Amino acid sequence: AAPTPQAAPAAKPILFEVVSIRMNKSQVLGGYGFTADGFDVKAWPPFMFLSLAYQFRDFDRVPGLEPWCITERYDVQAKVADADLAAWQKLDTTAKSLALQALLEDRFHLKAHRATKEGRIYELVVAKGGSKLQEAKPVVVDPDAPPAQMQVSVGFHAESMDRFATTLPNLGISRPVVNKTGLTGLYDFNFSPVSEADSSEPAPGNSDSAIIYSLKEQLGLDLKPATGPVETLVIDHIEKPSEN
Repeated sequence: AAPTPQAAPAAKPILFEVVSIRMNKSQVLGGYGFTADGFDVKAWPPFMFLSLAYQFRDFDRVPGLEPWCITERYDVQAKVADADLAAWQKLDTTAKSLALQALLEDRFHLKAHRATKEGRIYELVVAKGGSKLQEAKPVVVDPDAPPAQMQVSVGFHAESMDRFATTLPNLGISRPVVNKTGLTGLYDFNFSPVSEADSSEPAPGNSDSAIIYSLKEQLGLDLKPATGPVETLVIDHIEKPSEN
């Protein structure tokens, strides 16, 4: 019998080689978040590091926070090793967040675990007036077509509403979203998530109203507040970091 193929070992995450952390007194947010060679921010409270590292934008989803995690501000500069630069630049934000998680565990002595509880969610529904979505069409590639121009909107092809609902928190919505549209087809559409806060700098209390307005105007969809199962990040332990 042929040998059973072995699964390839998971790639080891790229971590920061050098990290600098300093207390910030200016209270003026700055920096770029993830950069071409690491991570660079100014005046971020620890809540924002946690939010970006674990993809939680809502206070309710991070129980156990100490008050200083919201009020104190830090400048953080971190770089990956030169040997990791090319691979780092190919990673998406989710993969890069593993390096930020490791930074929090090392320098903030973070210990946390995920749990599920009943909490605030949104249900994605069809707005009054009906859906504006168009059924997906086969993609026809024109080799002579000019290159596409950079657009602010996000393009979706053959997208189901189940998948779109799970994508909305990545576009700036602060709560988990569950598809309740009743739409079972696949759709082609563009969506411009006009958020009131830069998604690279998640902030407590970020309003979802601008994105909800965009959903109604552009797609004929709406978000209805509801309650349901919500994944949380429970903070078991966190310490103020020592400065470099």
